[in-house]
Amino acid sequence: MSQNSKAKRDKRKQQQGKRPVLRLNAQQQVQNHAVLTSEDGQVVAAIGLQGREWLLAIGGQTMGNAENPVPMLAMLKHLANVQEKEGRKSPARPLTSTWAS
Repeated sequence: MSQNSKAKRDKRKQQQGKRPVLRLNAQQQVQNHAVLTSEDGQVVAAIGLQGREWLLAIGGQTMGNAENPVPMLAMLKHLANVQEKEGRKSPARPLTSTWAS
């Protein structure tokens, strides 16, 4: 081993900068894809993607999950229909361009 190898290694590490620390049990962020809002703008329910799993959240609690977004979207649309029948206008709106009506 050369006498300069530690100096070279330290210089290379310093130039690379800090790497982010990855935690094994860290949860991934949820990316929202569709949101059901009340008349006053409050979020009633939402569909989001966390890693490879689709989540349905109603009232701030996760109510369902699946690998396919279709059941989550069906539940969100059903909730919008129920709210509409009760006289509340709750428009479901997409957050991405992949929304299918």
